[in-house]
Amino acid sequence: TNTSFMEHNYDYEEENIDLLGQKYHRDYVINGNLDSYNEMIDYAESNDLESQEVFNQLKLYVDIDELINYYIISIYFGNCDFLQNNLKLWRNRSLSSSKWRWILLDNDVSLGWGSLSIYGDGTSTCGVNYNHLERFLNPLNETWGHKPFNLLLNNESFKNEFIQKFLVSINTVFKPDRVLHFIDSLKNNIE
Repeated sequence: TNTSFMEHNYDYEEENIDLLGQKYHRDYVINGNLDSYNEMIDYAESNDLESQEVFNQLKLYVDIDELINYYIISIYFGNCDFLQNNLKLWRNRSLSSSKWRWILLDNDVSLGWGSLSIYGDGTSTCGVNYNHLERFLNPLNETWGHKPFNLLLNNESFKNEFIQKFLVSINTVFKPDRVLHFIDSLKNNIE
């Protein structure tokens, strides 16, 4: 994913895009700069995140709905090549109302792929029996790109919204019959 994605899908000029990435624990600027991201983190770390006023201010920096969706799908998929790797986020710095959005990418090590590992019992870091939710919420696994989510979990309003959206998603979007139907239809298209 590069700035041409934002140009083609949002009609934004490349020179106005801040695009940040993380690959194997290495954080980098793909385009633009870190100024707004660092400002957001500084604000979050120096204020009481339990305050609704502070949370409302952070909502000016982050597309909260999309951040929650990003984590729900990554946790559901059991994306094992995530947290330390394959992370990108972007914003249009020419718009004062532009918010940081995370980009879902590179999910090939997901949906139990790790259960094919040498362990074979599904409990490896990528196995189907591994507790991915615990892994994602463990502050010891925090990386630069996941700091906003982890900081926002200190706010009850955000935490409740995340839990409620997660429950709704599990019971609608990710309902097993629906997911299997979708996978089977893709399989049939390939065959």
